[in-house]
Amino acid sequence: MSSEIFTFEPDLVEPRDYSSTWNTISTPFDSGTSQFQQEWSRNINEFRFIYRGFHEDSRWNLIEAFFNARRGRGDNFYLPSWREETKLTTPYTTGVGLDLTNTIFFSAIAGKPGNIIHIKHPNGTPEEVGQVAEVVSGVHLHLVSELTYDYPTDTIVQRGYLVRFLVDKMPSLKYMGMDIFEIEFIFREDI
Repeated sequence: MSSEIFTFEPDLVEPRDYSSTWNTISTPFDSGTSQFQQEWSRNINEFRFIYRGFHEDSRWNLIEAFFNARRGRGDNFYLPSWREETKLTTPYTTGVGLDLTNTIFFSAIAGKPGNIIHIKHPNGTPEEVGQVAEVVSGVHLHLVSELTYDYPTDTIVQRGYLVRFLVDKMPSLKYMGMDIFEIEFIFREDI
């Protein structure tokens, strides 16, 4: 399992980016009826991100290198949601939980025990992920393992996901006109 983070913020998140896929097993009987059973107990999210830029955009090579390092869908990695953001209300130091603002929305969605959070320093680096162990008083998150770095107040915290690319072949750049190119990636949550 990879500990890498896909750090390329998309230019567009498609409206259907958070579609749910349930894996249901169908067992047919000789009588012609079928029995249906759910293979796992939670939905699997898919994310569709679109990146736009000029043909010479340096992101294309960096994204392709990241894709090739994972061997397409061969290895999983962490994906920030680029939504559900909140910020630290107090600085984070190792050994102290995370205090969050905007907590009614954030803690109800992303702050559930077991969920992954993505934390990014206001300067852009460092960034890392952690798994929520417990939520205290709705605003204080304790993580399964401590984060490596200290983070100041107003550091962005958002939901993260363990995902894989949905395909093994690198998507092609599409010409959109006016020297603008676009590439689309679909990621599937890996549980």
